[in-house]
Amino acid sequence: MEGKTLTKADIVDSIYEKTDRNRAEVKNLVESLLDIMKSAIKKDHALLISGFGKLEAYDKKSS
Repeated sequence: MEGKTLTKADIVDSIYEKTDRNRAEVKNLVESLLDIMKSAIKKDHALLISGFGKLEAYDKKSS
């Protein structure tokens, strides 16, 4: 079963609807979190989030 891809905008919208923060604050928070995650993956080639899963970097084969 193929689902819809969750986008950064979807995440921002979902958090915005569940909090009393304005959309700009939520967008900045999400972007900061994603930057932290990207940095961790670049440094260690993996990111483990307890209760969620492990994200790993891999080399993409050129076509």
